[in-house]
Amino acid sequence: MHFGMFRKRNQYGFESLYCFLLTNEGLSILNELKQTYNKQLFRPLLDNIIASIILEKQTEPCNDGFMLSYWASSQRGAGKMLLMNIFNHGITLYADRYQVSELARTAILKMAKMAKTGTMIVKPLDNEGFPVTTEKEDDCMTYTRTGGYTMSDSGEYVSKLDVPNNTLDIKDYMDFSASFASPSYSPKSVLTQEEIDTMGYSSVKTIENAIMAHFTREITSSANQRGRYENIQEMKIKITKSKLRRLIRESIKDQEEFDEYSKQISKTL
Repeated sequence: MHFGMFRKRNQYGFESLYCFLLTNEGLSILNELKQTYNKQLFRPLLDNIIASIILEKQTEPCNDGFMLSYWASSQRGAGKMLLMNIFNHGITLYADRYQVSELARTAILKMAKMAKTGTMIVKPLDNEGFPVTTEKEDDCMTYTRTGGYTMSDSGEYVSKLDVPNNTLDIKDYMDFSASFASPSYSPKSVLTQEEIDTMGYSSVKTIENAIMAHFTREITSSANQRGRYENIQEMKIKITKSKLRRLIRESIKDQEEFDEYSKQISKTL
């Protein structure tokens, strides 16, 4: 598997991180796109993405972290491998502020436990609307009224994880950011930021769209009888193509480009 990660800003100035794992064939296709744009490479690239993650910066500081907005994998264990690679590049993450899948919640709970071993740095997020600390860097949209903080016996707000025998709900664990204590900054990305910045617009959008399409295809697969790994039905949800179109519409502002992408994604579902 080959790891890739690059940054992009949308028309409003918000930063996103596109992260992926590719097969050997996928790497060859990516190298072709680096040289010249070819719209026929969209589907082959999509078919050779093993895992995808899209992270987004929000208006709030949130411990200088990225919100984990989209996360999917085509092979068991590949999603976790991609997540660890991202952490190894010094990236701070926190859970989606709007919805968190059961798989993502399980991963977050494991990160919270890893904090006790010193492997992870898990910091509380403060409710931006009703902050309980004077610091601004931890302000964020939170699931609970006091975010990752709770009042101690001494009358001070401390991390909920620092209170002995504290019984926490699943939503409590969502109000923390996580990062590696000692990132190794490896493996190296097969796509450098310099290459992205100098690559043609259409080639870059092909890569972005393939990563998003991988996510939408895996979500759809998880909702049908095939299952995410072509085994069993994992989730009882109904997602139509129109809903998927609305899901990706916000990230693709150009109407002509969106129409072309919609044709491509319809062929994959």
